Amino acid sequence: MEVDGEAANWRRVRNMWVHRTSASKTLRSSAARRCIYCNHPVEWYERADNGERLPLLLEQFPVRLLPERYWWSVFNGLVYRGADDDYFRIAHPVVCSAVDHEYDQALEGLRRKYRVDTAT
Repeated sequence: MEVDGEAANWRRVRNMWVHRTSASKTLRSSAARRCIYCNHPVEWYERADNGERLPLLLEQFPVRLLPERYWWSVFNGLVYRGADDDYFRIAHPVVCSAVDHEYDQALEGLRRKYRVDTAT
């Protein structure tokens, strides 16, 4: 598009805001990223207990799959320890291929899957 003989660069403006009752002040559109080490998609959430940001996997898993120490749930934009009903989410560093992990039989299948999924 040209305006007065010069090319104009138009960007679509997106007005976003955080609802006043939201416990989290993180905009959800800016929270979806990829891990800089393994390139796997993650969503960032603020922790309810200390306010630090925690990257979670996008998928939800049934509670029978892993021990309780890996369970995270999201409520009102904040992440909490534990499961929501019968499903939970996993913190990304637990399965990231760039992190050296202690051997844990319960997570070995997931780690292998994410290494394969993110190998490009």
